[in-house]
Amino acid sequence: MHCSFNINNNNESLQLIYNEEKIYIKRDSNKISEETLNSKESFVFKYLIEHSSISNPQSARDVEESFKLHFDEEFSLYALKNIIASIRKKYRSLCKKAKVDNNSELISNLYHRLNLKH
Repeated sequence: MHCSFNINNNNESLQLIYNEEKIYIKRDSNKISEETLNSKESFVFKYLIEHSSISNPQSARDVEESFKLHFDEEFSLYALKNIIASIRKKYRSLCKKAKVDNNSELISNLYHRLNLKH
């Protein structure tokens, strides 16, 4: 899966790209910062992209059930919170490296939606 989101930074349009293993920020066609996602981070990020929206939020239990089916292992809500925190931290790091002044969270509510538009 490959997905692109627009990020606005002081009248400059940038893209956040997700490609299952990495998330990165591009300006024009140049990659300016990059972070690697582990398999669990990638799974959660992809699940939220595919299944969650403002009009159709997903619960933590929905993510947990899908995770159990995919990885065939237990997944606690505490683990989910840690994964979300890690994704958020990587997003902030991307923004910092790219000198993006973006105060919004990538995942604005742990259990409801992505805060970026396709």
